[in-house]
Amino acid sequence: MVDFTALVGGQPPQDETPRAVFMRLTRDPRFQFPRDIQTEVWNAWDTVSDRRDNVIKLNVGSGKMVVGLVILQTALSRGKGPAVFVCPNNQLLEQVIAEAAHLDLSVAEDPRDASVRAGEAILVINVQTLFNGRSKFGVGEARIPIGTIIIDDAHACIATVQEQFRITVPNTNTVYTELLALFRDDLYQQNPSRLLSIEDADPQAAVEVPFWSWQRQHVRVLEILHANRENDDIQWAFPLLQEDLPICRCIITGSKLEIDPQFPATDIVRSFDDALHRIYMTATLADDSVLVTHFGADANELAAPIVPTSPQIMGERMILMPQDINPDINLEMMKDMLVDIAAEHNVVVIIPGGKSRKFWEPYANAMPLGDNVGTVVDQLRNGHVGLVVFSNRYDGIDLPGNACRVLAIFDLPEVSSLVEAQNRNALSEAQPMLRRQIERIEQGMGRGVRSNDDYCVVILGGADLTRRIKSPEGRNMLTPPTRAQMDVATQLAGQLVNAGIPEIRTVIDSALARDPGWVNAIRTAAANAQPDNGLHLDPLSVAMRQAFDERRDNNNPAAAHILQEANNAQTDPKLKAWLDIRRAEAINVDNEEDAQRLVAAARRRNRSLLVPIAGRDYLQLEPATQTQAETLQAYHVGRFIDPASRILEAKSICDDLVFDKDRTREFEAALNVLGLMIGAKSQRPENEIGEGPDNMWSWKLPQPYFVIEAKSGTTSDNGISRVDMGQMNQSLRWFRAAYIGQAEPIAIMIHKHRNLGERAAAIPDMRVVCETELNTLKIAFQGLCKSLGQDGAINNIETISALLRTHNFTPDRFVNTYTNVTLAN
Repeated sequence: MVDFTALVGGQPPQDETPRAVFMRLTRDPRFQFPRDIQTEVWNAWDTVSDRRDNVIKLNVGSGKMVVGLVILQTALSRGKGPAVFVCPNNQLLEQVIAEAAHLDLSVAEDPRDASVRAGEAILVINVQTLFNGRSKFGVGEARIPIGTIIIDDAHACIATVQEQFRITVPNTNTVYTELLALFRDDLYQQNPSRLLSIEDADPQAAVEVPFWSWQRQHVRVLEILHANRENDDIQWAFPLLQEDLPICRCIITGSKLEIDPQFPATDIVRSFDDALHRIYMTATLADDSVLVTHFGADANELAAPIVPTSPQIMGERMILMPQDINPDINLEMMKDMLVDIAAEHNVVVIIPGGKSRKFWEPYANAMPLGDNVGTVVDQLRNGHVGLVVFSNRYDGIDLPGNACRVLAIFDLPEVSSLVEAQNRNALSEAQPMLRRQIERIEQGMGRGVRSNDDYCVVILGGADLTRRIKSPEGRNMLTPPTRAQMDVATQLAGQLVNAGIPEIRTVIDSALARDPGWVNAIRTAAANAQPDNGLHLDPLSVAMRQAFDERRDNNNPAAAHILQEANNAQTDPKLKAWLDIRRAEAINVDNEEDAQRLVAAARRRNRSLLVPIAGRDYLQLEPATQTQAETLQAYHVGRFIDPASRILEAKSICDDLVFDKDRTREFEAALNVLGLMIGAKSQRPENEIGEGPDNMWSWKLPQPYFVIEAKSGTTSDNGISRVDMGQMNQSLRWFRAAYIGQAEPIAIMIHKHRNLGERAAAIPDMRVVCETELNTLKIAFQGLCKSLGQDGAINNIETISALLRTHNFTPDRFVNTYTNVTLAN
């Protein structure tokens, strides 16, 4: 046999630059030469390859997988292995393996494969394989060394990493029963009525275990979890959390409980923490803080990201918000349009999931979940499927070319955990929550344009989504390319004011037909977008991660100091109060009295936060000091930037005012805001202090208070139950005790029935809002909000007063128009 290796004397190649490595590969003909943008990134990485952490920002369609694979092969050639390529999901993992085959690169999928340790193959895994309580890489010890690791689509990995570091225990597990019993008194102190709902297995009822009780009982919690460490619900996350259990938060609902750290301590997987070189590949998103908060990168050492100077135009996206163009357009109309378009083109719809799926089921050609997602994605890539609905898939799927010509995103992304739900309840539209929502929406918008020459129409629907993304705060959180395309969308909307679905459909067809005028306009806007190639680390997020790490080291005074400094930089009162609770968590370890004073002060500024040990300090809902019209005007002027924003808010409220046992909290929150928008003062006593009515409205005296019980989750078929009437009686007794000297309130119950059920005792003069009246109220409310935006009405008190009378929203007309007397059983 001829020994061809002897022809070069057995010497290794002299040129080990990434491009040279690429050129030596026996690759598929379509990879004849690297793209300029790939060579540019390789060269830039080569100059900083000795850094521990590097960030590479590449938009879709730039050949990111090839960039990463060649970097890892170069690392192996330089003896800096083992080399690991981490994907956010199995669909992308399969794509990476296929791409490696086209490059003739050896890969393995088992971390224990001998070829990986020998530096002969690149390990390709999903993020779950790296981060789990039984990781083959080892937890608390490094079993498998890593020389160079790439986290691909780092932003897309976040939800999975968070889930891996979370213990979720259903109410059928004995651990749930033990922990509920352990903290029952503490939950009762926080919210008595909600505890009773938890014990009735109500999945919507949620109470957080107060941190002082959790810290006091964390050893007992550890003992319970340790005794059940082989349990399927616990075994995968418990090893990741057991060391940090005292600084976790625990939320208990009627269906499950969750134990969650503020951030995933990914350094517990020592192989990752000890890796010589870590490379994070991301799209050019607006916030890079997750690299610090979720992967433990040092904010002080992260250098400027590697970003090609070559233009990264993201293809052509026509972004349309039909409800911004015409607030009268609803989901049914948009659905009909999409179904019609899907007869010719692939249309992809992204929804939060849950009950939204039921709406789309009769019309979708496919609604894949789990492992079926990859199969349907392949079908879309290979031909016409029609209308495909994905639940909660804002990242991790690639739909190039004809795979997706119209992409629709409806409603805001759902929260991913109970802690996130608690934070959303406390922070509402504060910057941290808004940033996360905008980021996920932008990730979703990128699913349908995967290269510079790709094109797609993006439909954004849902009143909340539309309102938030078009707000100045939301717009500023978008990346420059998306912001430029949104600006074009705004100009387009200006030409389509109050247009109907047929006109919008004509514009969509023009984009899909590549109308030259449209192509030129969107490409010009994209080309003119100023690139922002820096690394964007949110100071608050970074500070919170630093405080978290100090608490892990039991350096609680340092953590409290960091949080105080971060709080000083904020202006939002609700956010500042929430940060004080986080600071109190650290202070409580050494000084419980100071911590409780801080909790009490925080709760006075944000009624959605923990109740201190001293109990609830109820703040009375005072009567209005101005007329109803003046109160309405003050609220609207301070909240809405234009008439469209007001209409979108009204539609969002009405979307939540539905009889649905799984959305009772949303109903009560919407009713609270509706009161404010019609010029009442509004409060939710039961939500704030655990007793009293669901909602309460006050007006300028002598108008009486409205005491409102919202039974939107009722499942009764036999009238208003004795239990529901009992709750109304309790609320009235609470009002009389809390508001001594006030006139008797008007009792209003929202219920599917007006008649009393068996053994239910009547309450004199109680009024009922049934479904028919509720629907009439919603129509009138949207009419009022629309009228307030016409002809400067919001600026004229007399006009506002007249509109309140016309739409029957003065206190007396409200009662006479939208409520009925109770019928005897």
